[in-house]
Amino acid sequence: MMDRKRGDAGPSTLLRPKMHSRQWLKLSGLARTRARPTFFCDGVGVDLEGCVAWLSEGPVALRPLETRLLRLLSNHLGRVVPSEEIIRHLYGPLAMETGRLRLKTLVSGVRRRLGSVFAENLRTAHGIGLILYGTAHASDSLELGGAP
Repeated sequence: MMDRKRGDAGPSTLLRPKMHSRQWLKLSGLARTRARPTFFCDGVGVDLEGCVAWLSEGPVALRPLETRLLRLLSNHLGRVVPSEEIIRHLYGPLAMETGRLRLKTLVSGVRRRLGSVFAENLRTAHGIGLILYGTAHASDSLELGGAP
């Protein structure tokens, strides 16, 4: 074992992935706390309070805008949320001109970061809005439709 007093890196430093220190503290703290997913999409658990998603590879920290998008969509699981409503919620009412491109970029990033399993459950209703399929986490966990 290496000695930290001499300036050698300890074992926790060697195993720690390269990421921002606040992100690491957040993820390592979540592993020790109650961390309860808000909803599930085919094996991907998402905790919107803790801003983290659990994939088979491990936890992924969600960015603030991603969390806001997923929180809005999870409140309407299995139903179409109009693009205009999403843009107003994320960027404000004055962002309608640039909002569509920004939303498209954000959704693409969420699909890429959370993997293909999650991407199949986050559907685009072209010309209308977005639909998120999954199961809400509640005491009686009702299935709100799988992806068709």
